[in-house]
Amino acid sequence: MISISELYENGNFHTSLQKFKVPDDYKFHCFGDEIFVQVDKDRFINHTRTIFDAQWQKMPFTYLYSLYTPKIDKPKNFILLKEIARKLCGDFAMMRVDTYCINHKVYIGELTFTPEGGTGKFTPNEWDAKLGSLWHIEN
Repeated sequence: MISISELYENGNFHTSLQKFKVPDDYKFHCFGDEIFVQVDKDRFINHTRTIFDAQWQKMPFTYLYSLYTPKIDKPKNFILLKEIARKLCGDFAMMRVDTYCINHKVYIGELTFTPEGGTGKFTPNEWDAKLGSLWHIEN
């Protein structure tokens, strides 16, 4: 949690807010046992996004935003983040769990069944069907 007092620099909230960097967002797309990790960087400025598999291998597609091209290091607590995402997903066929790592602490941002409101575009488009095929809904 970031408090207002942490954003003040010499009593100037406006200057502090301009220097505030939104932390990287680790979003875990859980399809049963399959997990993909979406890393969002520089939100509200130059939003980019990279998708990784559960072993932190960069995936060959983009999702709505352009690809962040520099190397992204795996978070030190990646295994813990995956475990938290798996537990929160439970028996749901698909869920996205958004996490942040701030000062070595894990924060949950959002749980959703409809990432990007269901309208996010995959490039190349074939990845929409590939990921969709992992979503098994039982009657």
